[in-house]
Amino acid sequence: MKHTFHIMQKGYTVCPEEWGMVNESALYYRVYYIYGGAAWVYKDEKIATLERGCLYIFPMMNPYSLWHDPKHPLEVLWFHVEMAMGIFPELAQLRVGGGELLGHLLEVMRGIVDRPGYDGELIRLFSVFLTLLNEELPFREKEWGRMRQAIGYMEKHMGEAVKVRELAEFCGMERSYFSRKFKEAFRMPPMQYLMAMKMSVAARCLLQGASVCQAAEAVGYADEKAFSRAFKAYMEVSPGQYKKSRNPAPESI
Repeated sequence: MKHTFHIMQKGYTVCPEEWGMVNESALYYRVYYIYGGAAWVYKDEKIATLERGCLYIFPMMNPYSLWHDPKHPLEVLWFHVEMAMGIFPELAQLRVGGGELLGHLLEVMRGIVDRPGYDGELIRLFSVFLTLLNEELPFREKEWGRMRQAIGYMEKHMGEAVKVRELAEFCGMERSYFSRKFKEAFRMPPMQYLMAMKMSVAARCLLQGASVCQAAEAVGYADEKAFSRAFKAYMEVSPGQYKKSRNPAPESI
């Protein structure tokens, strides 16, 4: 099975004392496998413990808070991964036994995740990991007929001023019905999805070395200042600050 994904950042970390985040609404999935420590997640007005031996996938564009006990810091294998929005609309949890194939694969990835020169091997292993994971936690793929058509249209016309009416007409649906079905599928309105897609692509460009101007052009902004305002509204930091601060450091997981 072929999977489309991009590993933005990764690592095996014992988190520093100040680690944590409040009302995080990331433009990527956080994938955590917990090795130890005492840590918690707050989501949907509920607090849950991050359990040792469990795999967690934190959703995109769906706020949550994370923190740990500095005296018992979180020990975790982690990945920030771009994949299709909607695959995991909610927080997913899976207990992984040490003798299972998925557990062995996680151990192999832990062994090479911080070693230079193993990026190709890690990508291949992560693809196998997603295939095995799909057997345990079936993905909510974005392969829903006309909704898939709408996403493809957004991707093709990302640099244009796409309207909801235009998307609905392309999918052969009435505007309000299309908007309702889209929100049911992706938990957000079409224009919010499109903006999140633009900012996700721009963030990737910045992490890969693009200038702010180049990132703006990649997602259809002719005005660099307008792009910077939009980026900061979503990411709470300017594009330049994002580019400087988003190195794979323990405190950023």
